Amino acid sequence: MTDDSGVLVGARANLWRGAEAIGGRLTLTRDRLSFRAHALNVQTEPLDRPVSTGPLPEPPSPSTAWMSSMNGCKEP
Repeated sequence: MTDDSGVLVGARANLWRGAEAIGGRLTLTRDRLSFRAHALNVQTEPLDRPVSTGPLPEPPSPSTAWMSSMNGCKEP
């Protein structure tokens, strides 16, 4: 991923691969989540995952979430 257009969020991050915590940069665009390792890491392979374009579920209203927690996570 070389084009910075369309970047929604970029942040420093660690990615665990086996016993190694790999330092690098995590980037979120409208269609992809990408991790790029710093050059000093042993494992430097990039990681790219597509982002689902399906509809997001509606968050529960605060009263529904509270009632669900009071009912042992059962729908009211």
